[in-house]
Amino acid sequence: MLRLVWYGLQFRRTVVHRQTVVRLEIIPSPPVPAGWLDGLENNQSGGKSMTLGHSLNLSATLLLLLGLAVFAGPASAQQSSEVEAVKAVNQAFYRALSDQSMKAMKSVWANKPYVVNIGPRSKKLIVGYENAVVNYWPRTFERFSEIDVKLTSIAHIQVNSKLASIVGTERAVLQPKGGGEPRRFDLFVTNLFEKVGDQWQMISHHAQRIPS
Repeated sequence: MLRLVWYGLQFRRTVVHRQTVVRLEIIPSPPVPAGWLDGLENNQSGGKSMTLGHSLNLSATLLLLLGLAVFAGPASAQQSSEVEAVKAVNQAFYRALSDQSMKAMKSVWANKPYVVNIGPRSKKLIVGYENAVVNYWPRTFERFSEIDVKLTSIAHIQVNSKLASIVGTERAVLQPKGGGEPRRFDLFVTNLFEKVGDQWQMISHHAQRIPS
């Protein structure tokens, strides 16, 4: 915990579950140092005199702005960095899907027994790394000669210390290997991520077709 004290104000910064918390408290003011009244009551330039109270109020205001920047700034920067890291993994998922790369797809997903995959044609939950990743994606790739799936919008993104979610929409263009016209449709999507070590990895993908 870090503490910063100035006349009548006290900043406390604590870290709770990796989240920085800044508290501003009012404390009794210490005695005014000798000599402070000199020059404050009588302005040598001939302008209006500045009282001690005004001076302390101004100092407190400046300190408040400084404290918020110094204490809250690092937390905001760290949060922004985590958001960008989650977005990067999310984009890596769509590249792996469009490239039909199992190597890239495996690197995106967490190798956990609780990962979940629900595709637009799924009729049941597909749970577990073997079922949801190792078995599911090769079967999908086998059905199409070309796959082009892009995230078209992000409606909401939430990042905490260990979990993150992205909710938005996708657009898919799928060319069946048997020929014919490509299949084009839009989907609602929810992707969930878990921080494993120092890397974010996907633990759930749920894509639901938007009725035309």
